[in-house]
Amino acid sequence: IKKILIYIENNYKENVSTKEIAKNLGYTESHISRTFHQYIGYSIPHYTNLLRLSYIEKNLKKKDVSLTQLIMESGFKSLQSYYRNKKLRYI
Repeated sequence: IKKILIYIENNYKENVSTKEIAKNLGYTESHISRTFHQYIGYSIPHYTNLLRLSYIEKNLKKKDVSLTQLIMESGFKSLQSYYRNKKLRYI
């Protein structure tokens, strides 16, 4: 689990997938997915999006950076994806 968390935290701004994690850590995708959900309580995509949202919240206070810029820097592929995930975070 620690290796998975480190991988995600180092790469969440990129396209993090279960396939990539499994390939880099030498496990099957199903093992990575099942184990992660069992111990963390979230799917890998959900956890990754939480890290992205956290990045945006931490950096939003900077006066020289726009929200759109932060959304793209964080790894979200679109504004729609950001707003959808932000809404889901509070449900």
